[in-house]
Amino acid sequence: MDVKTACKLLNINTHHNLPTLVGLKKKYYAQCLHAHPDKNGNSSESNVQFQQINDAYSFLQTHIQTNANAHYSHYTNQKSK
Repeated sequence: MDVKTACKLLNINTHHNLPTLVGLKKKYYAQCLHAHPDKNGNSSESNVQFQQINDAYSFLQTHIQTNANAHYSHYTNQKSK
């Protein structure tokens, strides 16, 4: 999965920077409520969509945390020189 696909699944505007973890969680919850299998008659399509949303959230959460950690470590390395 790539960032663009994950953002599309979570209905995140990719023209701007990625959201914070809090913003990502809000988008995730909104999409989960919309696509939850219990609200869609437990159809196989809703199960697949719900799993894709979970995968996209997990991917973006890791991506955002990794980028934040890299940025922070770069900043602290620059400051210590």
